[in-house]
Amino acid sequence: MTWPLFRVRAWLVVIAIGTVSGQFAHGKSPSRLVAYTSDHYTIHTDMLRQEAEPFGRHMDAVFEQFAERFTSFRSDQPERMALYLFKTQRDYIDFLRQFRIDGTNSGGIFVVQPKLLAVATWVQGKSRSETFRTLQHEGFHQFAHRYIGPTLPIWINEGLAVYFESGILVGKTFRLGLADVRRVLAIQNAIEHNRVIRFDRLLNMTADQWQQGLLGDVERAQFLYDQSWSIVHFLIHAEDGKYRRAFETMLHLIADGQRVHRAFTTAFNSSDTRLFAAKWKQFARQVEPDSTSTVISRMEFLARGLLYLHDQSDRPPKNIHQLRSLLQKIRFRATQSAHGVKIPFDSEDESMYQFLRRGRSERFQLLEPAGAQFPPRITAPGLRPEPTLVWSRDGDGTLTHDVVFR
Repeated sequence: MTWPLFRVRAWLVVIAIGTVSGQFAHGKSPSRLVAYTSDHYTIHTDMLRQEAEPFGRHMDAVFEQFAERFTSFRSDQPERMALYLFKTQRDYIDFLRQFRIDGTNSGGIFVVQPKLLAVATWVQGKSRSETFRTLQHEGFHQFAHRYIGPTLPIWINEGLAVYFESGILVGKTFRLGLADVRRVLAIQNAIEHNRVIRFDRLLNMTADQWQQGLLGDVERAQFLYDQSWSIVHFLIHAEDGKYRRAFETMLHLIADGQRVHRAFTTAFNSSDTRLFAAKWKQFARQVEPDSTSTVISRMEFLARGLLYLHDQSDRPPKNIHQLRSLLQKIRFRATQSAHGVKIPFDSEDESMYQFLRRGRSERFQLLEPAGAQFPPRITAPGLRPEPTLVWSRDGDGTLTHDVVFR
């Protein structure tokens, strides 16, 4: 795995392992889905080609990033990987049920079964950006399974998946290393109050132990992902990439069958996990949240509010002040699902209408709707890259939004 110098210019996750049922009693069987191919994926879908193609193009660009950053790993399975893309959540759940998988509380999934090795998700009722993030996360699990192997420790697998989930595609450039404000503050707060998971425990955590952790307190469950991401972020970015080569070596040793603790000791030339944890904490305390990922979360919340107002009235707000007043008048709230944990957003939170540029708070700007049938667009003028929330309609005429960058 070669990690080039990363340029930091800058909603669920399941790995399902089980037995196939053998019968397709419910929903849409694979034979009723149409298959399209992209450069790296075979996309099985009940959507029209023109609806599915943007997701294929996006995942091709993401795959190229996976391959670029793991160049020392090779696969003896060069064929395209499988992606199941459904219109509705109902079709997605019914499809998974055929394989005795309960997808009710998942937003996307990487399935590992004898007769199905694929990523699956649905699109209706979600923004395209949200679906992209799901595919980036689950797509990494799929890539890692094929190229790095099925023995990757759960914390590394999930930490890297969250790392790639957070990336954004600007033109043809995939920008990584983004540090979401919620994750950064959660880690820093846990370090300050001595609530982090001991690194030696996380290092040797099994998939079963991880799953048990997800069944407990929801905040603690989310923190498993947060801390795993933070340590991966440290391994890639700390001290100008000082630990990348050792991280690569560790992954190769694990792929070759070494136990995790021995691989860590060999790669980092030390068995002192306490010293490693101390260096990570020092780095994590100094991480600054990036403005881009924070802006995306706030734009997603405002989009939910705009969509609600659009359904209630044909008089859209003219500016961000009117939007704020309308949402606060009805006490609008929304939640974002991340790894099975509901993250609340509230219109009373004044930060929802602002973004940081060069250390100063500025207001989002509403742009004229692209047509009478659309809500207003939202932008954060002056940010680089500059995000804009745009609207479109899917093949069924349902309003959907996306955050694009220029």
